[in-house]
Formats: sequence, structure tokens, C-alpha cells
Amino acid sequence: MAVTAAAVLVGPTLAVYTQIYQTGIQDWELYALWAALIVPWAASTRFSAMWLVQLGVVSMATFTLIGETARDSDLWAPLALSAVWSVGRLLPGSTEWCRRTVAAGSALFLTVAGVAAIDVDDGIGWLTLALCGGVFLGSMWGIRAGRVGSWAATCAAAMGVVVAFFVEAEVLHIDGDHPWSWALMGLLVLVQGGAATAWIRRHLEGSP
Repeated sequence: MAVTAAAVLVGPTLAVYTQIYQTGIQDWELYALWAALIVPWAASTRFSAMWLVQLGVVSMATFTLIGETARDSDLWAPLALSAVWSVGRLLPGSTEWCRRTVAAGSALFLTVAGVAAIDVDDGIGWLTLALCGGVFLGSMWGIRAGRVGSWAATCAAAMGVVVAFFVEAEVLHIDGDHPWSWALMGLLVLVQGGAATAWIRRHLEGSP
């Protein structure tokens, strides 16, 4: 716990130092330096909270770097963060709650990327939507084959339902200004969410 608290305090200490001495360091460089300095502490401990701090700092470095340099950062930033958190599932010594937190974070960022991809006209938008669909279908197959846990499958299902909902709303030109559109949007969520939930429960119960 003390190591984790010290790792958290490294960031503010660096920020104060850069402000006092006017180093001109960019935000992403500050986060990258913070992440690099606490790597030895994360590597020497098996405490899950410490790994989550490390993952969070790396995520901030990634987010600020893409925000400052990349075109379509609204798409690239959550896509990169989803990849970072997916790798984070391999953290050594992580507990069950840590793995669940990382899985939920990865699915959340992929959901944001999928929704942002709808407004991107070039190929990367379609590839991102294809990735969302692939993750969803892969997770559904994985839970059937016993290779994906129930929590990971639930996160992937939620991601798939939300992204599919926004895609359908865009294709059908659903406008929230009309009362009937709210009913249709709610119906889409209920049907898709119910189907995904039934599939997961069916295979968790071992039904043929």
C-alpha cells in the first residue's frame, strides 16, 4: 500500500518540479516519465492496485500523446486505450477484481471507439466497427467453447449492443426529437441485450 501511495505522489511531484523550473515538458512526456519511474515498483510488487496505477498512468500518456498529435483523435485515443487495457489483462499477480476492472475498461474504451467510428468516413472507421463486431462474436463463441469467462463475455456483449445500437440509429436515421424514435431505440436495446444475455446464460448453464 505504501509503494502504491508513493507511486501516485510521483506525478504531482514531477508536475510541481516542471512548473517551478519551467522545463517546457509536454503533458504526454510528463505522464511517460511518471510511468517509467514507477515501473520498478510495479515490477517488484504483486499488489493489484499498484498495477492499476501503472496502467492508469500509461493510459494518460497514451491519451495525451494521441490528443496532441493524431488526426481523428476521438477515434484513435479510445482505440489505443482499449489495446493498452487489453494488454493489461496479462498483468502478473493480478487478482480477480483487478482482471475484471481491466476487462471492463478495455470494453468501455472499445465501445467509445466504435461509437466515434460511425462519424469517420475513411477506412479506419469501418475497420474499427469490424473490430467491435469481431470482439463481440469472438467472445460469444469463446464462452460457448469455454475459453472466455462470464465477466469478459458480459463486457463484450455490452460493448456489442451499444455499438450496434448507434450503428442502427445512424442507418435508420433515428432522430431523438420524435417520440417514436425513443420507443424504437429502447426496443433495439432490449432485444439485442436480451439475446446476448440469453446466449451467455445458456452456455454458462451447460445447455446443448
